[in-house]
Amino acid sequence: MKSTLPTTAKFDVPYLKESLKDLFGETSGTPEIISMTGDASDRRYFRISFSTADVEPGSIVIMQLSSPIANGDNDFIQISRYLQNLKLRVPRIHKIDSEKGLLHLEDCGDETLSDRLLSMPHEQEKLYSQAITELVQLQTRAHNAPFTRRFDVEKLMWEMEFMLTHYIEGLLKTPLSSKQRENWAQELLPLCQLLSEQPLYFVHRDFHSRNLMVHNDELIWIDFQDARLGPCQYDLASLLRDSYVTLDEPFRIKMIDLFLELHSVEGNTLDREEFLKIFDWMSIQRNLKAIGTFSFQKCEKKSDRYLQYIAPTLNYVHQALSRRPELSGLSRLLQDFTPA
Repeated sequence: MKSTLPTTAKFDVPYLKESLKDLFGETSGTPEIISMTGDASDRRYFRISFSTADVEPGSIVIMQLSSPIANGDNDFIQISRYLQNLKLRVPRIHKIDSEKGLLHLEDCGDETLSDRLLSMPHEQEKLYSQAITELVQLQTRAHNAPFTRRFDVEKLMWEMEFMLTHYIEGLLKTPLSSKQRENWAQELLPLCQLLSEQPLYFVHRDFHSRNLMVHNDELIWIDFQDARLGPCQYDLASLLRDSYVTLDEPFRIKMIDLFLELHSVEGNTLDREEFLKIFDWMSIQRNLKAIGTFSFQKCEKKSDRYLQYIAPTLNYVHQALSRRPELSGLSRLLQDFTPA
């Protein structure tokens, strides 16, 4: 195989050959190295393909972090172990190189849930039902999470300030006066306060169609290192009001009802009307946060990659606000400051 070592890699071919030998035995030829499309973070991913004398060609994925791994442990490693103990499928960790900040991970392929839906749309209900079943399994069985961080008012409002800075002021080039900032805070603070008061569950935080890999008929969870405690509606809103996949409303309601039914089976009956209210409020905050992230990528990282997802995400916000007259002030502000 021909090796094409990316300039951003913190490793070289001899390092790879030695690592692969430790993991899989003697390899033949030179490993092939391919840079993979990453997420909206400073992590880098590389697929390493190789051949050995005893097995068919194999591959691993190297996650490259921006800094060394202190004491050989970090959020990704801790949460990976935690989710595995709950029988949820995550990429296996083959090796941790703390000094270089490298994790050698199981290669779970390239097919995300969003990819599978494009190629096999008839599997939509099966796949979403599977994802929601696993989500409820997490929420009803996750105790003693390996962290205490949560979606408190400060965190939720910081995300809204981030949205104002990078979307309204940055992408839309609409400077906000101190009075206008106060007006936004006056409408956003009650939203964030109510969300912060909800019962706490384990929250993946980015539980959407691009962070679920479909591999050998399994859903494999990725990008979970930023998990924290928050409302049970958070991950469901991420999945069903997804910036990358638009679902029709009847299907979305069907999946919400499945979620509520599965919680009830686990002995956790949730009031449907109140649940739907918090689902809308949570999706408003979550989608506004996503718009801020997409705008940050454009304004600060000079990446156009996420611009196309702002309009559908903003549409989710308008739809949810139209159902919640108690948030009419926020709805008016959004209409005043965003494109029609």
